[in-house]
Amino acid sequence: MHARIDKDSPVPLYHQIAEALRNAIAVGEVAPQDQLPPVRQAATGWGVNLHTVRKAYAELARDGLVRVDGARGTRVVGAARAGVQSIDAFVTFCARTAREHFGLTQLELGQLLLKLAAAGKRSRVYVLECSRTQAQGHCDEIMRAWRVQAEPLVLGETDELPRGLLLATYFHYNDIRQRWPDRLDEVHFMAIAPDESITQRVTGGLKARTRLRLRICETDQTKAINIAADLRNLFSGTRFEVVPHVMRSANALPRTGSGDVVLVAPRIWGALSEEQRQRVVEIRYCIRAHELESLGATFSWERFTEEHVA
Repeated sequence: MHARIDKDSPVPLYHQIAEALRNAIAVGEVAPQDQLPPVRQAATGWGVNLHTVRKAYAELARDGLVRVDGARGTRVVGAARAGVQSIDAFVTFCARTAREHFGLTQLELGQLLLKLAAAGKRSRVYVLECSRTQAQGHCDEIMRAWRVQAEPLVLGETDELPRGLLLATYFHYNDIRQRWPDRLDEVHFMAIAPDESITQRVTGGLKARTRLRLRICETDQTKAINIAADLRNLFSGTRFEVVPHVMRSANALPRTGSGDVVLVAPRIWGALSEEQRQRVVEIRYCIRAHELESLGATFSWERFTEEHVA
């Protein structure tokens, strides 16, 4: 029955002992009419002096949990009453400690407890993508904007979808429909767009008039065509020719000539060696700004702020 007490805690030792005994009574470890250990024996067990134990027993007696009968010892009154009294005493103690040790009013203490409770209710979401890099990228975007825990899921590595909020991009609507038709209605699909920094990564260091043929590499023809269409919005004008290229396998890069730039989809990037990555440009996608805002409004997420970092 001797729960651990913390002698370095600002909470008085007698109150720590009283709280431990309240809990033992509430859970039935100590039954009604049971006698508590004699003061000297309890002091030895707790590693405290006699006065500390007497004060703990006196506090329990004031709360109506035990009855002190002098030489006959201290007995428990009743478990039913203990449950209510221990909660009331605990709340009273918290309020008193907050006021005496930290100068907090009851209202200020309540506000801090509500803030703590809200912080503990961090929503968990899963982001399903074709590559770990892209999935983690979307998770990072979400967590920079909203107070949620986002975890990546990779299409080729996931057998069963977890229960919870599932996010995916429209690119993979058919993939998910084919693999998990019974879960399709549970998935929230997001609109994404190519990261605009790709223009700098492609043209950086080149003369302004250099003509380029951008070869968009994917193993799936439909996805290659769709990605090429997205990139034409960024690489407009006669200077650029954007063409889809279907690869036989994830690491079978095409031969290139003068003016060719090879751009690979996220899942292709993950299959390349470090040497191969030096010769290509990764196509990264980002969640559209309006979509990112809509996610928070749809699911009532708390906006992430610098306070959460601290």
